[in-house]
Amino acid sequence: MNHLTLQRKRNTGHSLVEIMMAMGIFALAAVGITATVVQTQKISKINLVRNTAYTVAEGYLEQMKNITAEELLASLEDPENTPLPLKSITAIDGEKTEADDPLYLEQKNKRQVLADIVTNAKGGTQYMYVTVYVSPSLKDLRQEKIGLPAIELQLDFTYSAPDLDNLPGLKGTVRTLKIIN
Repeated sequence: MNHLTLQRKRNTGHSLVEIMMAMGIFALAAVGITATVVQTQKISKINLVRNTAYTVAEGYLEQMKNITAEELLASLEDPENTPLPLKSITAIDGEKTEADDPLYLEQKNKRQVLADIVTNAKGGTQYMYVTVYVSPSLKDLRQEKIGLPAIELQLDFTYSAPDLDNLPGLKGTVRTLKIIN
């Protein structure tokens, strides 16, 4: 048999080195995609908690704007004994519940707020609560140099949720003016 007349079989597959390199590239891409998904979920949770806290604070501020000037000034004169007469409204599954929810001036008023309801892998329901500390303050601007017939309403608040306690900057402030006659 002549060695020159033997035809070589064509190699149609890939070598082991090529396969290993391709798997490494795909693994790097998978790690990048997984990290992106995890980071997106974390950002989504942070936004949910932040939006819940701001919604609570803005809801209290809107109620404070609707309180009469006499009630606001009475609370300003005796903040320890005269809270701001606010309400808390909860609506779950079409049922609406309203309750008194007074806030004391210059104090941290703790509130637990339902932020999300999630169905877990076992079919059970999990509730995610946000803890919001609200500190309302009032300033009678009639007593200031400018003599503006108004009361400044300000709500400073901090908030936290499970798995987010180590993040900085979980606080905010909302404020407005109430013009009085």
